[in-house]
Amino acid sequence: TSLKALGDRGTRVAVASENRPEIVELMFAIWAAECVFVPINYKLHPREMADILADSGAAQVFASAKIADGLAASTEVPVEIIGTPDYSARFASRPSTVPTTDPGSLAWLFYTSGTTGKSKGAMLSHRNLMAMTVAHLADFDDPDEN
Repeated sequence: TSLKALGDRGTRVAVASENRPEIVELMFAIWAAECVFVPINYKLHPREMADILADSGAAQVFASAKIADGLAASTEVPVEIIGTPDYSARFASRPSTVPTTDPGSLAWLFYTSGTTGKSKGAMLSHRNLMAMTVAHLADFDDPDEN
């Protein structure tokens, strides 16, 4: 429930971090709070990250310690550092109720690399992600394999 305090359904929550398990943890927590996951490539310059935060309308960004200081200096969006006591305290909150998310609602706002100019956000719905998952299972995996 701690992420629900960030805003109403559809609130955009960004994550800027090197690859680490907390990214998956945050992604599912964001969706459970019926918010929108906005991943940001950790290799971008803090100004580029700040542009994405501004364009996406993110209410919060979770960042690794390596990225947080440069990002905080470049944006007005609150930056919370992954792995700190404040971050860990979020796990002490009560579990939220099971979401009743509309499959057509925005789930993932993924920004392009910006090779032709500024980064642009690709909007993926929960239905898009479900179809991608089912197609992956049908094309690549054998779900009945032991």
